[in-house]
Amino acid sequence: MKKFIVLFFISLLLVTATPAMAQFSLPIPIPTVPIPIPEIPTPQLPIPDITKLLEGDPPISTSFADTRQQSTLPDNFKPQKFQRLTKLPRGANGGFLLRPGAFELAVESYCLRAGTHGPSQGNGYLYAPLKGSKAGLIRQILQNSVRYPEIPQKDIQMLLWAIIARTKISDTNAEIQQTAAKLLTKDEIFQLNGGALGLIPKSVLDQATANLPSPLRLVFETEARIREMLTIKSTSYAQLEQIAVLAGEPQRDGPEIPEGRWSLNPQGFYIRYLPTYYSKTLIQIYVPDNFRKQANANVNLAAKSTKQALLLTQDGGVEYNPAGEVAVPGDTGRQRLGLSARPADGGTPDADNDAGNNAGNDASGTPGTGNNANGASGTGDDTNSQPDSSAPRTGNTLTPTPKAPSKLEIFCNPVVRQSLDQDWQGTQADNRERLRWVLWNSTTGKLSVTNVTVGDPISGSVAPGNTPPDENGVYVVGIYHTHPPKNLDSEPGSVQVRGPSPFNDIINADKRKVPSLVRDYTDNNLTTVVDYLYGPNKRGEAQPGGDVMTNVHQLPLGTCGS
Repeated sequence: MKKFIVLFFISLLLVTATPAMAQFSLPIPIPTVPIPIPEIPTPQLPIPDITKLLEGDPPISTSFADTRQQSTLPDNFKPQKFQRLTKLPRGANGGFLLRPGAFELAVESYCLRAGTHGPSQGNGYLYAPLKGSKAGLIRQILQNSVRYPEIPQKDIQMLLWAIIARTKISDTNAEIQQTAAKLLTKDEIFQLNGGALGLIPKSVLDQATANLPSPLRLVFETEARIREMLTIKSTSYAQLEQIAVLAGEPQRDGPEIPEGRWSLNPQGFYIRYLPTYYSKTLIQIYVPDNFRKQANANVNLAAKSTKQALLLTQDGGVEYNPAGEVAVPGDTGRQRLGLSARPADGGTPDADNDAGNNAGNDASGTPGTGNNANGASGTGDDTNSQPDSSAPRTGNTLTPTPKAPSKLEIFCNPVVRQSLDQDWQGTQADNRERLRWVLWNSTTGKLSVTNVTVGDPISGSVAPGNTPPDENGVYVVGIYHTHPPKNLDSEPGSVQVRGPSPFNDIINADKRKVPSLVRDYTDNNLTTVVDYLYGPNKRGEAQPGGDVMTNVHQLPLGTCGS
């Protein structure tokens, strides 16, 4: 009986103690059910073929071996006076139409070799052509950048770093993609994405580059870091610059080139580069007196060898565009500099602010100094200023307005034609441009023009100033100006560009979204006069077609009614 009672109490204690044991987490073994766990397949992420980095033509391959070292001028050669390069007229592709003389311009330049040191005092740079598997696309970016002065230089540099590092544009942040969309076509962006690399594991990169020289290995590692950082949306320009442009002095590797050394450009003139930083370079050009003869010889040679003849002007000049060249140092540890035709101090390339006088594109008949339509002093194209306006409009850029007249309706209107004919007679008499804005009354449907703005008595040029305000249902719908037979301040040997100037008139019309007209001769023989129509078809609309430069149409005089 006692034995039974003892066993009973022991059993009772075990039953009642179980919850208490659980509270104190006593190590009670829990039997496991032997359920087989299936093996989860690990996705094999594609690792980019590292041989793409080590074999084939890199995006930019220009090196010191591509420079022209023999044909040069003495190092102590320095012309007494340099004129601004923007004093020269521009060709159809935006380049400067050269003639004998000495010219200079500080331009925006770009780093084309990430992982190297920037320029420093005492280092010379030589001319070399832009080469590499992506040279054509980079030339396109640098050349087109002139048409978009509103794009910050930093955004263009980030796009170039992305291309140089073989980054997929689709993997970059929104700002870089927007910049690419403006400066490149869809097919060109697709081409960049197709040839780009993804992220390369560090172990793979280290193994592949282990036997490379230290400077070259550093470049590959830098490009890999740039690719990685560009996929992070929060990456700033300063962070990329810190990686791409090294501080301090590099260990010298390569020949020593004196600062200010001249190079012979294949087009027949001499050029030198004086960078103050990788983002700003002073270009100086010396065009000898026998330039035209030499240029023609070079053109014939180029046409036979590459079938890419240089563009000649009517009197035998050559169109120069820095977008196709690279400033190369002797020291391989320093930057190779890509060049644009955008002045380093900003603004449109044809703006000439010497002595505070915006005289415009002296030899192309582009608007310069004068009084604007509101009677105020001409200020050129200031798209950031905000004129007083009761209409929803951003600065000088027009917005679409319902039922606004078309370009032909504006410039074939009898009131506008009568005013234009009168202003053309005045221009013929005194060789000075004239400008008026065209206004549209949305209530009555009638068109009118502002008071005339007459060109500066010295240069003959006139600036549009700020776009007049839209007030009380009266809207700005167009602008016209006249070009004189000969620019008053054009220099001997220069060629006057007829019709709207590509990098002032046409860009102005595109930025302001305003239908535009310029009356001018068709050639320098002054035989035929036409009205050149350009800009959008209606106020606030985008330019028709993909290229604003081709959207220029001639309207012969007397054909409006036909």
